[in-house]
Amino acid sequence: MHDHLHFVDATSVEPKLLSEVAVTRVICEGSSVGGVASLGDDVFVVRQHSQQIEVYDAVNFAQKRHLTVPELGSRPFSLAVCSSNDCLYAPNYDKNCVHRV
Repeated sequence: MHDHLHFVDATSVEPKLLSEVAVTRVICEGSSVGGVASLGDDVFVVRQHSQQIEVYDAVNFAQKRHLTVPELGSRPFSLAVCSSNDCLYAPNYDKNCVHRV
């Protein structure tokens, strides 16, 4: 089963106008999305049952690369970023730990 990942550009929309936000890109390939986060010019996407984090360009949403995180677990449900430390955090719920990428 494939889920769709929708990228929405809301950078120029005032909060009261969010109903007018348009979908700018839909990625149809891959398994279910577990989490999305952005840092700088990168958008990070983690999918269920994958040891890889996909990295997309934040402007044109083209896939730039992927990051392999060994032992990420089978249920990656979220991602978090820290601009102060310039890093990405990916939790492993199976082993009750967090990977710093």
